[in-house]
Amino acid sequence: MRASRAALLALPLVLSGAGADEAPARTVSVAVVGAYHRMGDDNDSSGYCNGVVVTEDGRPLICFGLNKRPKEKARYTYVLLFKNGPDRPTAWGTRGRASSGGDNADDDLRIVLGEKSVAVAYKFTADEKTHALKSETVKVGGAEFKRNGPRVFLVDLTQEKVTYRPVRVELPAAVPDFNDGAKKTWAASAVRAVDELCKQSPEVKIFLNR
Repeated sequence: MRASRAALLALPLVLSGAGADEAPARTVSVAVVGAYHRMGDDNDSSGYCNGVVVTEDGRPLICFGLNKRPKEKARYTYVLLFKNGPDRPTAWGTRGRASSGGDNADDDLRIVLGEKSVAVAYKFTADEKTHALKSETVKVGGAEFKRNGPRVFLVDLTQEKVTYRPVRVELPAAVPDFNDGAKKTWAASAVRAVDELCKQSPEVKIFLNR
C-alpha cells in the first residue's frame, strides 16, 4: 500500500455555542485515513474501518477502528486518545499495507499526523456464511494486545518519540453509526466517546486536560 494523503471527509461540525458562561465552540472533523471496507446499505451494513481520525480545532483528538457484523451494532476495535503539542499537523495519511475482504482484514498501518506517525495493526477473520467474528488481533505501537486486554490507549505526541500507554477502562458506549455511510454523525459520536472516557477515568481526563 502506497503512502496516502487523506482529506477531511466530513464538513466541520461546530459543537456547543459560546455564551458568556460557556466554553468556546469547538470545530471537529472526521477523516478515514486508513482502511475502510463496507458492504450493504444504510439499513444494515457490515464491514470494518481502521484508522479514523477525528480532529478538534485542527489537532487530532481521537483515532479509532470499528467492526460491524451483520445484524449487530458496530463496536470499537481500539481507541487512541492524543496529547498534542502547540502545532497543528499539516499532513495526513497512512503508510503500510492493508488487505481486506468482507469477512477478513490484515492491516499494518502507520497513521501520519504531521511530523509524527502512529503504528496500528488490525487483523480479523469471520465465518464466510454467518459472518460471525472468529478471531481478532490488535497491535498498537508494535505491542499485541489479547482479546481481553486493554483497548484504550493514551498516545503522547508531544515528545520526540511517540509513546503509547494502555488504560484499563471500558470502551465507550457512544459508537459511530456504521450504517451512516456519509459519516455525517461520526465526529459528534467520537467527541461524546471522549467525554465519556474522561468521566470514567481520571487518568484519561488528566492526560487530555479536559
